[in-house]
Amino acid sequence: MKLEVPFFSNTPDNFHCFQAALRMVLAYYIPGRTYDWEELDRVTAHTANYTWPSAGLLYCASIGFILRVIDDLDYERFCSEGYDYLVELAGKEIAEDQRINSDLPQEMRYAKQVIATLPVEKRIPSRIDITECLEKGMLVVCNVNLSALDNKAGYTAHFVVAIGANDRGIWLHDPGLPPRQNEFIEWNRFEPAWSYPDKRARNIMAFRLVT
Repeated sequence: MKLEVPFFSNTPDNFHCFQAALRMVLAYYIPGRTYDWEELDRVTAHTANYTWPSAGLLYCASIGFILRVIDDLDYERFCSEGYDYLVELAGKEIAEDQRINSDLPQEMRYAKQVIATLPVEKRIPSRIDITECLEKGMLVVCNVNLSALDNKAGYTAHFVVAIGANDRGIWLHDPGLPPRQNEFIEWNRFEPAWSYPDKRARNIMAFRLVT
């Protein structure tokens, strides 16, 4: 099964993949409401190259979305330990990349609000979780290593929107750059990018608007 979802590309600076992903979610559920990049930056608290999803999730919850967040990230420890916890969780490569490109003190503050507001399932998600959410009409946003998805070495933090899945693989709206709409990726290609550097890195954010 595959959902018909509006597609939006990343911006030319290549630092708005989460905003583009959220724009797709919002356009799918609220087709009469237009979000421009300035407003998306505001609701996602975009202040650095990378955007963590916490502020965007909190915004969606505030306007009536039901959210399902599955992530092995220990939000309590991240709030108190920040960078050092990221090193333990994901390794020096990813922690350093996040330190350079994101506003970790800001994200530590938003993580406290996530703890108080959202029901986070602290575990490693599976492809079954993605499929089940899609079958319930929920759009799914995943954080992946774009370099691994493109069969390249190294790490590039990136967000994609899962719009469909079957036994063989998953359909993605990838905001890029380069943008790739309705791209079918087999599971054996998607899962290594989703699981970089290991399965503990997997996460899903599923959205459904209450009407």
